[in-house]
Parts: sequence; C-alpha cells; structure tokens
Amino acid sequence: MLFNYIKIAIRAFSRNLSHSIINVIGLTLAITCSLAIFLLVSDELSYDKFHERGNRIYRLVIYASDGSNSTPGVPLPLPLAFKTDFPGLERQILLDNFRNGKITIPQDGNQSGQPNAFIEDEGLVYIQDGFFQIFDWEWLSGDPAHALEKPNSVVLSKSYAQKYFGEDEYLGKSLTLNDSTNLIVTGIVEDRVFNTDFPFDVIISFSTVEKVKNMTNWGSVSSDHQFFVLLSDKQSLESVETRLPAFAVKHVKEEAEKIRFYLQPLEEMHF
Repeated sequence: MLFNYIKIAIRAFSRNLSHSIINVIGLTLAITCSLAIFLLVSDELSYDKFHERGNRIYRLVIYASDGSNSTPGVPLPLPLAFKTDFPGLERQILLDNFRNGKITIPQDGNQSGQPNAFIEDEGLVYIQDGFFQIFDWEWLSGDPAHALEKPNSVVLSKSYAQKYFGEDEYLGKSLTLNDSTNLIVTGIVEDRVFNTDFPFDVIISFSTVEKVKNMTNWGSVSSDHQFFVLLSDKQSLESVETRLPAFAVKHVKEEAEKIRFYLQPLEEMHF
C-alpha cells in the first residue's frame, strides 16, 4: 500500500513538474525560515536563565514620566540612599562598565620575563562587593564571598588569566590598570558558556575607584552605572515599588515629577 502511494506521488510530481518544484521550494523556504526564527527567538530568550535567584533579581531603570525615553543608568549616590531607605533588601550592588583599559603584567609576573601590555576594549567592569552573592558564576579559585571586599582586587576569567600569566597559579598575581592602578588577583571564574548580559572578564572591586568618583552628585547619570537588587524571599516587588515615588521626591526633588523609577526583572533586561 505504501509503495502504491509513493508511485502515485511520483507520477503526480512528474505530470506537473514545474508546479511541483515551486511547491517544494516554497515548502523548503518556509521550513528554513521557521527554523531560523525559532533558533533566534530561543537564543534571545536564553539570556541569564542560569542564575538560581534570577526571579528575585531586578535592575533599577529610570523612565521619563511622559514615556519618551529611559536609561538603565543611575546617579552614583543612589545605591547608598537605596540601602538606607529600603533596609529589607537581601543584596544590592552597583556596577560601572568601562572600556579601553590597558592591562600591564609586570616583568616578574609572566613567563616571558618582559612586561606585557594588553589593550582591552570590552569585558572590564568595577563592581561592588556582593555581586557574586546575587549572580551565579562558576568559580575555579578564590572566595566569591570576599574576592571583591578590598580595594585593588580583581577577579579574572580563566581565558584572561591564561592570556596574562600563562599556565600558572593565578591568585596573588599582580597587574596594573592604565599605568596607575595596581591590582591583585583574588579570584578566577570559568569562561562564560551561557548567554549573558554580563560579559565580564576583568572584574575589579568598586572600592578601588570609589574615592575618585563623585558619589554625591545626583545630577549626573550614565548608562555605565547600573544598579541591581536582590529581593529577599519574604519581600514582595510591590512593597518596594510602591515606595519608589516617595524615594524619588526625597532624593531628586524637583526632578521627581519628570521621572519615575522602575524595577526591571532580570528576565526582561535583554530586551
């Protein structure tokens, strides 16, 4: 029976060859496009799905009240004020992305015996202590609970550690940022294998630069300065969001009518 069906199909295909070819090409294109769209959407939806506490992680976003624009950046004084006004948060951190950093490995810190310099265009960030208690990274060496506690501490991805120092013990090694800031390696993390919006390879403790940052200026906002909170198990999103308008009035005063603060879920961040 099946053989007869195949014979009938071949005859029909042969009788209307041009029409059949068009149908096959159309079907092939439709399947190919559908598969491509499926793979693209699946990839986009996979970002940062591996964080165990992902459903409790939020980024603070500032919207214009008229909805005309928004920014993920916050004023540098905001994290301290937020910690004071919202004491029930489990964790909170500020991160400061930057680019075009020069990394120099001292003469005695690499296998060649000569100072090596690397210009890094991406993957550089200053982060407050607590980042690794919010976001999940696979640690190879070092203590995630304390690696960013002190100034002049840096955590490297495995590939960057190998690039800088070769195959060696990495903890305690030193490097220099932009010819002026000496850093000590306090941790090594595995290279990223999942899609993430945190593509960091050189993670420096924020306290390293805190003294030279203007931490009191509410009037300056940069998208490089992003603020994340981890709600506690007993804390609802609504309990925090309902207090955000009063927080804005208290700290940005006359600007409070022009903006609104919004806690953006981690799962929405990639979009």
